Amino acid sequence: MLQEVNILEDNYVYYKYTWSIFEIVLIVFLGGTNMNCNLKRSKRIAIYGAGKIARYAYAQIVNAGYMPAYFIVSKKEDNPETLYGMAVREVNEVRDEIQDMQIVVGVSSKYKEEIIMCLYKYGCRDIIMPWIDSLSYLDNSWMKYPDYLELWYCERTGRRLNWNNLNSFREKMQYFKLYGITDQIRRLSDKILVRDFVKERIGDEYLTRLYGTWDHFDEIEFERLPEKYVLKCNHGCGYNYIVMNNGSLDVGKLKPIFSQWMNMDYAYETGLEMQYHGIEPKIYAEEYMENSDGDLYDYKFWCFDGKVDFIMFLSNRKKNLFMNNYDINWNILPFTYDHPNTDEEIKKPKNLEKMIHLAETLAEGFSHVRVDFYCLNDGTVKFGEMTFTSASGVMNWSDDKIDGMLGNKWNLFNRKEQFGSK
Repeated sequence: MLQEVNILEDNYVYYKYTWSIFEIVLIVFLGGTNMNCNLKRSKRIAIYGAGKIARYAYAQIVNAGYMPAYFIVSKKEDNPETLYGMAVREVNEVRDEIQDMQIVVGVSSKYKEEIIMCLYKYGCRDIIMPWIDSLSYLDNSWMKYPDYLELWYCERTGRRLNWNNLNSFREKMQYFKLYGITDQIRRLSDKILVRDFVKERIGDEYLTRLYGTWDHFDEIEFERLPEKYVLKCNHGCGYNYIVMNNGSLDVGKLKPIFSQWMNMDYAYETGLEMQYHGIEPKIYAEEYMENSDGDLYDYKFWCFDGKVDFIMFLSNRKKNLFMNNYDINWNILPFTYDHPNTDEEIKKPKNLEKMIHLAETLAEGFSHVRVDFYCLNDGTVKFGEMTFTSASGVMNWSDDKIDGMLGNKWNLFNRKEQFGSK
């Protein structure tokens, strides 16, 4: 029920809304759970919202054969100017249009009642509310993983996935994340358990020194650790904290950081990298390494069917990261992603052939994996990690042709024995 309250201030009329349970139930259930059944070709469609749920709604509307006119937001602040090539407009700008449109409410339940009241205020009565909520809870989800990945992939690349025609490297990566993860790949994605695999295949001399592993932060005996080390978690990426002076470490400030990391399932942080799901979280401390200039030279060997295809070299980690890519003969390649090339000439490492051999020994038996090594000034080589889903498959290649070229090299669908069940 809409009631106008006779309060005038600066020529604005203030409205008060009184909603009965009956009205709310009607609005919710008339919206239904299936947008396809409620969309009308006789009306223009707009989506209220510009976040994850609105973008999921957009994908569903387009898949149903409709095309929204634009997105609507309460305020333009902190929202993009366009989404998928369509304007993002403030509700006050379109107040005279939306009364004759269908509005799909793509916001979480926290804001739905507020948005519906706003739409009613402007005369809109054709409202559809897809029965969806935050994308943060996929583990107990109303949405299937492939549907979520379609949306997530489109958000980050601007391209739609066709599950029946996957050709590029990035496209194949999305399939691999859902259907290619085996128990072995999950073990090798565990930053602690992978050490056993490395020891068995190439020897423990290539492993960094490990000072300890713990199930809980409070178990760490910091007084037993050296002055410099790196404290990490084993069940994801980026869970690293470099300690340069253990004596002055503020353990109280560090604890909530690791407590948060230990309670996260990294599989749901960056586009369903499912090899991290189910890894038992642990904290571990390993030796701190650097080259003579204070940098740490990172060589990433991109392997297909057990053979190195190219080498990614990362430098200047402490400032602005640089990325160069080289072939196996150390000729620079004309592409990168997300980070620029360095202007400095990078000399071919003396032990390049050795690192290639080590990488291929570890990569044997996998259709694709990236094997990382660190190389110090004295020629010491240390294993970094094995990565099966680089950048979760949404890297921005500087040359779009590279995506197709690497996709052709990935014999993903010819290796069914590697796959788990769908």
